[in-house]
Amino acid sequence: MSIQANCPQCNTLLEVDDIYAGKMARCPECDENFKLPEISSSKDKSYSLSGSLPETPSQVPESEDTHYYLRSLDKRVYGPVDKLLLEQWVTQGRVSNDCDIRENTSDLWRAASNYYPVLALPELMATGNPFGVTVKKEQTSKKYQTPHRGGLVLTFGILGSTFICPLFCLLAWVIGSMDILEMDAGRMDKSGYNFTRIGYFFGMAFSLIWILAISAFLLVIVMQVVI
Repeated sequence: MSIQANCPQCNTLLEVDDIYAGKMARCPECDENFKLPEISSSKDKSYSLSGSLPETPSQVPESEDTHYYLRSLDKRVYGPVDKLLLEQWVTQGRVSNDCDIRENTSDLWRAASNYYPVLALPELMATGNPFGVTVKKEQTSKKYQTPHRGGLVLTFGILGSTFICPLFCLLAWVIGSMDILEMDAGRMDKSGYNFTRIGYFFGMAFSLIWILAISAFLLVIVMQVVI
């Protein structure tokens, strides 16, 4: 059982469980605190929602005396509301196919899609106004990315591995490391990621070999001079 009360501040009709009879309540529209009446005479635990009224067509039966209750998935009941306010909730996405609707003249709950069939459509359909269904277009534009240099890095790495010139190893190592960072950040085309990594590892490995070889050569020269 539930009781009905009008907010003294904004006159919104509020329905709550009768266990709260005689207690303080807060209006969901204006946050006004007021005392609920002692007597209860309703069937549903109800709450109230707010919003302006849209000018949209409806499949809800036309009747000035008909009001509607909305039952959400968590079994909360909102209302009674008129046809236009119910349509606004649908337009704003507050009503899903999991909700139920009944008229104030009936105790029969029906799926919301019985009143608004558009709610049964997939989520990719009908953006905005649910009474005018349009297919959502996929975004095809891509963010500009710098072309990769995977082939160049790999070439430098291979040339450096053949001991032609240590400069190629260093170039593969440095350029490869910078390009990998750019690809990970999404600023460079990732289609050349594998070539870049291979060239980077070639460059790094043979750069270290070149460094060790040159260091050993210099050490031998110093030892011969000292001796």
